[in-house]
Amino acid sequence: MNFEKNLITISKISLYASLFAPLVVYSGFIFPFITGHYYYFLTCLFIACIFYLPVWLKGANLDFSFRGLKSHILHPSIGQGLFIFILALIFTSFTGYDIWRSFFSTEERLIGVFSYIFLGLYFLILRRTFISKDIKAENFLKTSIAISFIVALIGFIQFFSPSFVLNVETLERVGGLFGNPTFLAGYLLFHVFWGFYFLHENFGDIRSKSSLGSWTILALPYLI
Repeated sequence: MNFEKNLITISKISLYASLFAPLVVYSGFIFPFITGHYYYFLTCLFIACIFYLPVWLKGANLDFSFRGLKSHILHPSIGQGLFIFILALIFTSFTGYDIWRSFFSTEERLIGVFSYIFLGLYFLILRRTFISKDIKAENFLKTSIAISFIVALIGFIQFFSPSFVLNVETLERVGGLFGNPTFLAGYLLFHVFWGFYFLHENFGDIRSKSSLGSWTILALPYLI
């Protein structure tokens, strides 16, 4: 039992650590705003997969039949849709112009079938940990919102000091730690909606930390 708890603890730490991926940038990389995010996230997810897999299989009673996999992994419609989507990506990759690029993309983007497979595993592991209560979904999302606050704050500073991030001059729009205004906006927008949700849930107690954090995270992206 203690061994299983240790496995779950390491997996939880890895999953929480993955939320810090947007903060990982390094000027020594050819693509400093992409490479650090990507490999740091994959490392955290790989560790979580390795240590949580035995716990997952134990919960599934080692049932590797299609019915067992469907029940424990692909039970919700979204899980089945994700499985079909990744299968379609794999199939179409073999019919494309460059199979290697289809699977691993380019150094500049790093978004290929390989990346989507890991994102699918990320979804499945998070779903499993949320259902089993190994990780509280609310705490996980609030942690992500707190990190997005840091990302938004850095973007806000960059608006006034264009070379603030890695001493790289920005163009017309702020790219923050993503080096791309579109990616930054997509990341922050996700957290804006969750901020609205927690703000609504805690609106009765405006002094609560959740409400204060939600107000702050909602304000900064719009200021940018």
